[in-house]
Amino acid sequence: MKNNLKILITGASGFVGSNLIKYLHKDADVEIATYNRILDANQIIGSDIIIHLAGKAHDIKKTAK
Repeated sequence: MKNNLKILITGASGFVGSNLIKYLHKDADVEIATYNRILDANQIIGSDIIIHLAGKAHDIKKTAK
């Protein structure tokens, strides 16, 4: 029997996130919510699992603060 979970993934469009989504869909019925913006409380409260993968990468010119 597959699990029906709502998993919120930040940074899901990156290398790790995109591969994780493929893996999770193999063994579970998963609802993936992906966000590239600030989350509100309802999005967080409605999730069974939160996986935070967002981060700063490829800032070669060191312009990000």
